[in-house]
Amino acid sequence: MAERMDVDRAHVSSMERGQQNVTLLTLWLVSQAVGVKPAALLDEDFAATAAEGIAESDPSS
Repeated sequence: MAERMDVDRAHVSSMERGQQNVTLLTLWLVSQAVGVKPAALLDEDFAATAAEGIAESDPSS
């Protein structure tokens, strides 16, 4: 996984153990490594809630 993501193995290991938060960039890298869209890695309820929160905080909307 780390090789596919082009990151250090320790980085992946710390995420797997819950010692490091996953950033949007990391989510994207994981999705690319496994060949799915980033949203596929998120719980549907969480994804909907996150999208609503982003829309509410977007000053351009």
